[in-house]
Amino acid sequence: MFFKISRVTSRRFIQLSIPFIFMFIFLSTSTIVAAHEKESYRVGVNSLNVRSEPNLQSSIIGSLSEQMVVKVDKVRNGWAHVNYSGVNGWVASQYLSKTNDFSTSAKEAFVNVESAFIRSGPSIDHVIIGSSFSGDSLEKIATEGKWLKVRLNSGKVGWIAGWLVNNSSTNTSAPPSSDSPLKGVNVVLDAGHGGYDPGAVGMNGLLEKHPTLKTTNRIAQRLRKAGATVIMTRETDRYLSLQDRVQITRSYYTDAFISVHYNSSSTPYAEGISTYYYHDAGKALATSIQQHLSQNVSLQNDGIQFGNYHVLRENIENSVLLELGFLSTSSDLAAIQSEGYANRVAKAISAGLINQYSN
Repeated sequence: MFFKISRVTSRRFIQLSIPFIFMFIFLSTSTIVAAHEKESYRVGVNSLNVRSEPNLQSSIIGSLSEQMVVKVDKVRNGWAHVNYSGVNGWVASQYLSKTNDFSTSAKEAFVNVESAFIRSGPSIDHVIIGSSFSGDSLEKIATEGKWLKVRLNSGKVGWIAGWLVNNSSTNTSAPPSSDSPLKGVNVVLDAGHGGYDPGAVGMNGLLEKHPTLKTTNRIAQRLRKAGATVIMTRETDRYLSLQDRVQITRSYYTDAFISVHYNSSSTPYAEGISTYYYHDAGKALATSIQQHLSQNVSLQNDGIQFGNYHVLRENIENSVLLELGFLSTSSDLAAIQSEGYANRVAKAISAGLINQYSN
């Protein structure tokens, strides 16, 4: 048996059903939102853009750094709505992972140098608005490139270079020592080249970027033992532009910048070590370091020289660049690769800085 449904009845059925359909959709959506409300999520990428609306066309209003933990109150079409330090925005939810940890380590940064500038914006071109000191805890608000937007204990908000802080309160600066002639001296050590920039190539295939990093690590150990605060422009085999190296130096109060290199020449008999300076004020530091290098290293002493290099010219006045021997000359190369060479260089540079800054 078949029943006929009149047009009036069917129209009335649809009219009655629509409110229930919308109610069902609303309840389903509410359930999805409620599942994420007040839950903590950790950022899983280096930098995650925060947008004003849940789409790629909306404006970027900030960014979250890796490992930062945020509260998510709702999710919509692959976008999570977050609140961080009073700012509301949307991030791509696939870059978040749920966590029960909302510890301060994800929200705080600790200054790991003796003193650091706080600036009005995320670059060294912005005005210095304050300072922070070793061990200070700063609340992370946002990131832009390699800079962190932070809130100081005083409530003041500004920007600090990300390489001057870490996520632990453990201080990585110089260990306590009863004999610290360089205590209070801030030194930036720059291992030349790196990453896809190999630098000079030795006659045996040795790439300059490797001994520069090895030597710089030894120098850092020696300086820290003498009490200095040391910042490395690179600690791994990675590329840095010349301006990156200058920016690192100018991001905090630096007493001395030392760039470490090894030389090369088409002339097979070129040899020796030399120290370059650009600013007149850096000549005394160059002289002190070169004097101690000549006393500790057996290679020919080529003296100090004026050098129109970007990392010297655009940098602080007490900036020097070292050429610690020729990779293209067999006698120099043998000395450079000998056991203890990097240690002798480190001892000489430490003595040169002590002579310059401890009097």
